[in-house]
Amino acid sequence: MRLGEMLIEQGLITEEALEMALATQKERGIRLGEALITVGAINQRTLLQNIAHQAGTPYIEPSMAMVDVSVLKGVSPDYLAKHCFVPFSRSDDGTVTVVLHELQNDSVRRAVEELYQGNVVFAVGPDDAINATIDDYRRYRVKREEQKDAGEPVTGPEDAVVQLVNHILGQAVEEGASDIHIEPMAHVTRVRY
Repeated sequence: MRLGEMLIEQGLITEEALEMALATQKERGIRLGEALITVGAINQRTLLQNIAHQAGTPYIEPSMAMVDVSVLKGVSPDYLAKHCFVPFSRSDDGTVTVVLHELQNDSVRRAVEELYQGNVVFAVGPDDAINATIDDYRRYRVKREEQKDAGEPVTGPEDAVVQLVNHILGQAVEEGASDIHIEPMAHVTRVRY
């Protein structure tokens, strides 16, 4: 199903909003999703959630508290920032789930596949959450270096569970949710509001 049709079917946009976005798309030479955001029909998260659904790909809003730190080993924050992705988790078979902002960006996909020898599952996430996670990782690495230099025991992300719960609750409040559903699956855990 095409993106515009999917959004109309869900009641997220009207036919008129789609027509305005199509005109903007044609006028500016941009993608439909970007045009829908430009005309104010949807926000980036709604777009990415629907693109993920359309592509059969997970949608993840990463935060450092949610990231399996072992998948970051040997990867610099600058490399992550350059390519705008976050390694998120590793499954039992060694497959790494990586959150990208743009699934269609072949250069980023190649960089990720090279880094993890092709043993990768891609997920979609908002760029602000990806960048915030990279910034948190950068601070985490600085803190670890300071701990090493001071001869202190090196610790992992402090209160990771508390941070994760706070993130989930904060996102639910932001979205005006009345319920939070946590669905563990074979390779990922889905949180719906």
